Amino acid sequence: MAILAPCRRSRASPPTNPGTGTGTTPTTPVVSETKVAVTMVDGSGNPISSLAGGQSATLRATVVSPSGQPAANTIVEFATASSNMVVFTPGTGST
Repeated sequence: MAILAPCRRSRASPPTNPGTGTGTTPTTPVVSETKVAVTMVDGSGNPISSLAGGQSATLRATVVSPSGQPAANTIVEFATASSNMVVFTPGTGST
């Protein structure tokens, strides 16, 4: 329960020193995020966007910190929705 009480308003004169500053407009903070770019390359290192049956490729992930610098020693996991569509070789621990 909230209780509201009336307040009395006086007719006081305006302040004698209202200030001389111009004030500032608050800025909206910039949200920075870590970004991951993934590219797929063929055996010669050329970027590709699709695979044909039996063709292999390498996925390369580049992780960039909020400051725009490469993020070293970052773990990136790859997964597929269908286990019979893609085979990851080796299954773990490749750079």
